[in-house]
Amino acid sequence: MIFRRTALLFFALLASLPLSGETWYVRHDGGTRSSKEHPGQCDGKTDAPYHKGSGQHCAFSDYRYLWDDQTYNNDAWVIAGGDTVIIRGGPWRVGWDAATGKGAGYTWCLGGGTSSCSNPVIPSGTPAQHTRILGENYATCSHGGATDRSKLTQIFGGFGLWTPLNLKGAQYVDIECLEVTRHSQCIFFGDPPNPAPCNRSTPVDDYDSDGVITDVHTHDLLLQDMWIHGHLGRGIKGPIGGVVTCTRCDIAYNGAAGWDFDDGNATASVNGVWNFNYSTIEWNGCNQAYPGTGAISCYGQSNGGYGDGVGTPMGMCLAVNIDHSNFSYNTQDGLDLGHGDKGTNCPLKITNSIAYGNGGGSFKWGANEIPQSSPTTLQSATAAACPNPSQDNPAPTTRTLPTSAAQKMPCHSIFVRAAPFSSPTTPSLPTRPQLSISTVGMRAARTAPSSSKTTSSSVTTIPKHTTSVANPEAQEAFTFKSQSATSSEAITSSTA
Repeated sequence: MIFRRTALLFFALLASLPLSGETWYVRHDGGTRSSKEHPGQCDGKTDAPYHKGSGQHCAFSDYRYLWDDQTYNNDAWVIAGGDTVIIRGGPWRVGWDAATGKGAGYTWCLGGGTSSCSNPVIPSGTPAQHTRILGENYATCSHGGATDRSKLTQIFGGFGLWTPLNLKGAQYVDIECLEVTRHSQCIFFGDPPNPAPCNRSTPVDDYDSDGVITDVHTHDLLLQDMWIHGHLGRGIKGPIGGVVTCTRCDIAYNGAAGWDFDDGNATASVNGVWNFNYSTIEWNGCNQAYPGTGAISCYGQSNGGYGDGVGTPMGMCLAVNIDHSNFSYNTQDGLDLGHGDKGTNCPLKITNSIAYGNGGGSFKWGANEIPQSSPTTLQSATAAACPNPSQDNPAPTTRTLPTSAAQKMPCHSIFVRAAPFSSPTTPSLPTRPQLSISTVGMRAARTAPSSSKTTSSSVTTIPKHTTSVANPEAQEAFTFKSQSATSSEAITSSTA
């Protein structure tokens, strides 16, 4: 009897422990995927190159082998929930290998599968043990609170791919130390299109649509040390269904928008909590040059583009925590939570953060985004009529903001538009590529005299390789200053 009770206790304890999980490896000198259904060279479970034979303990030679063994209509992950994937080397393509011929649907995603050539739903982890998809340098991917881009592992989409990183239904999943991009510069949003529209008929151009996709089943998701840039549409697109945290993320140069919580059908997030820490959303509405890192053209809503740094659908309720983050040079609003008009548990907290140079508002939110039971709190040290911007470390103040985004506070405007263009007299901004000719659909730095106004409807073209910076003449900035910030980060706020 005692033995039986002891055995029951032992198995109960064993069942309560987290699974150990397998670790899977991807590297260029690995081999093809070996499984019961499809004989191949490597099982993917050892961090070692392939030498000879079949069914060996070695890494996969392609990232796509994790869910695609190149048999007909098979796109099931080989990993299980709670497993870890370490991706070495790169860059790694997702989707077809070519626009025509054998590489166009006759190797990868043969038969189409259920995910349109993107990865299927990532197996869910548990609260005790998340599923992890990691770039090889995940343990040393940041330094001094900033991501080291030289250590990121790149995945990219092409040939009409929907998304290279499908996070629909991702639950208890960590994605770390990845660059998510594409390898082309054709565009879809903006008129007239510059440099050229993407060809979406056969042979299709080498583009993807959105960098990352989420849905109402996505929750307990960590994105850390991520650079999501250069996509045709959105950097991240879709509602969420719980806690989603982005730490040290840079979402930039996406042709439509940065992070858009609207999936195109105005699907509202469910119990959404968005944590955005030490991160940047910049230059969205601009199309990225390839090869290169700067913008080649920019569009706003007045000429066929969109351009919000963060956008939301109507009927939205989202709990938001933003800390040490930057929303800059997006062709429309920096942070637009203006459709937060439903629900009662929608607190908004912004600390030590800044928005400047955006073509629309800096920070916007809807009437229900800040209910009285959980008011919006901003910890800020401001410029203009507020504390002297030359002071590097003025004491932050805590303020409870008005419930209407159109109301103003002393020192800076809550719902701001760019001030008239004038010669720059404020401290220098952080380094950004220089816009050297007139803008379209956005307000940004120009070399034109302060009395001139831009009425041109032609597309904005930005030099590809400029590294010098001029002060933006549109000094629209809403500053929440970090205690470690320098005086160059305290920018005059517009009260226009």
